[in-house]
Amino acid sequence: MNKKKRPIEQLEPFNIIVFGGCGDLAMRKIYPALFHRYLDGQFGDAFNIIAVTRKQTEVFPFQDELTKFIKASMKEEKNITLDIKNFARKIKLMLIQNHTVEDYQELANFLNDFKGFQNIYYYSTPSSVFGNISKTLMDANLVDANSKVVLEKPLGNSLETSNHINAEVTQAFQERKRYKI
Repeated sequence: MNKKKRPIEQLEPFNIIVFGGCGDLAMRKIYPALFHRYLDGQFGDAFNIIAVTRKQTEVFPFQDELTKFIKASMKEEKNITLDIKNFARKIKLMLIQNHTVEDYQELANFLNDFKGFQNIYYYSTPSSVFGNISKTLMDANLVDANSKVVLEKPLGNSLETSNHINAEVTQAFQERKRYKI
């Protein structure tokens, strides 16, 4: 049986900002998933990925790790080295050690160069810092009507902490702009 492929819908221009961008979850799951969407042609050229990290990270070891995890995610053996290099060029490493408006200035400057792009904030961090990140994004004027946030569950370790984290994130992002995984 010959299946017809549906045409791939290209996304509108976007920036995805991955807090915890050099962590295990980002490397094992987030970047390989984004790479597969990139390979499918869904991203076009109008996108950026900003890997926010709290630790000083060198570009080449990051790219080596990225390549290793992307290759491990492939079901069949393909020569994708050039595709990975092109994808990796769209990733910018950014050091942000504290949740202050001053520390978010480089991120603000970068995003200002891409006005009209949708900003998607992906929190690949412990849920205990979701509120701090959200508040600082809001204080730095980095949340607008088109911004969205992706939260990794679980939110906290009890109903009380979950409600507290949810209330903090709600200060910056309306319910319809939050996606929980």
